[in-house]
Amino acid sequence: MKTTIVDDHSLQNASLISAAVLSLSLMGDTLLYAVLPVAFEQFGITLAWVGVILSLNRIIRMLGANHLVAYAVAGWGYRRVVIAGAFLAVVSTAVYGLETGLLLLLVARILWGISFAALRVTSLGYAATEQEGAGKRLGWASGVQQVGPFVALIVGPWLITNSGVATTFLMIAVFGFCGVWLATRLPVLKEFDRPQLTSAWRRPTRLDITITCLGFAIDGILIVTIGKLWDLAGIDTATMVLMTAGWLASRRIFMIVFSPLAGTLADRWGIGRFFMMGMVLTIGGFVALAASQIYLGLPLIILGYGLAEILGPALATRGESEKLAALASIATWRDLGAATGALAGGFLANQAEIRVIYFALMLLLCLMLWLMRDASETAAKYKLDVKNGVRN
Repeated sequence: MKTTIVDDHSLQNASLISAAVLSLSLMGDTLLYAVLPVAFEQFGITLAWVGVILSLNRIIRMLGANHLVAYAVAGWGYRRVVIAGAFLAVVSTAVYGLETGLLLLLVARILWGISFAALRVTSLGYAATEQEGAGKRLGWASGVQQVGPFVALIVGPWLITNSGVATTFLMIAVFGFCGVWLATRLPVLKEFDRPQLTSAWRRPTRLDITITCLGFAIDGILIVTIGKLWDLAGIDTATMVLMTAGWLASRRIFMIVFSPLAGTLADRWGIGRFFMMGMVLTIGGFVALAASQIYLGLPLIILGYGLAEILGPALATRGESEKLAALASIATWRDLGAATGALAGGFLANQAEIRVIYFALMLLLCLMLWLMRDASETAAKYKLDVKNGVRN
């Protein structure tokens, strides 16, 4: 049954459903990141292949999967692409549980890279394409997306202890069919489902560069070097693992609990303003880390990067005639930043003092803040235009 998009309520429902599909699909990938580094022999691979396996899906997205998804949505519609993405997620998770060795594991990660690109770009499209109410939709979608991974990290280790690695991944794959079923429940929103797209490839914008630097600094360098940060604080190895896990869990908890509120408030007071606030808080976090104030710096980064991560897609589509291309672009640049940051972090951690690295990242983000200096002003103007009935 086809439904015509007539109000924000219809789009909000579609956004929540697509976010729930992504949330369920992420469970296998999330658990693989926790299990593969310590149980690689059960998957039939050597330690040398662990990094390749875990990063392959991101490489696939950087090489163009996000942009190909944009073309697929323009040709086939959102709903069909979400269904295909959810099914590929089930297949890739099932392969993790078959313990079939290196070749099929590589294929599974390629499939997951395509699946995640499909589910992420469509989820962002539902949430951010229509500017009015975009903050609220992005906030709720971000919160829902983190529930599945959070559950996987809590329940997964218990299941592995009691049932084994292979059985656990196969159980998650079967559960993933709930995501496929949910995808079939997505309404076909007429006048929205097949957006205009002449080209998914475009030059990077200031926002793309900013998102790249944020991913480089946080999802890349900080993730890789955080162990050294704890070591400088005199924390023993066992506690270090718990603290790192706690920090990663805190990011997910923030997204689950506070994303809906942040998105709603951003709609009211300006998405650009809240994005800039996130940038300032993130910069403050790196200032604190450079001064060895770990317990102040990490919470500031969780809060600041969370705001920027939630609201970046809404800024990306503002004023764009081909909004899907903008969303594919911002997703790709974030992947690029995280990937290059992880590589750079491993190198820099052995070449420079950790506080110097964080100070340099602070300077980099200050430059990005200056680059985005008119974001809040533009947001205020946009808000006024919407109030007067004029929409981008």
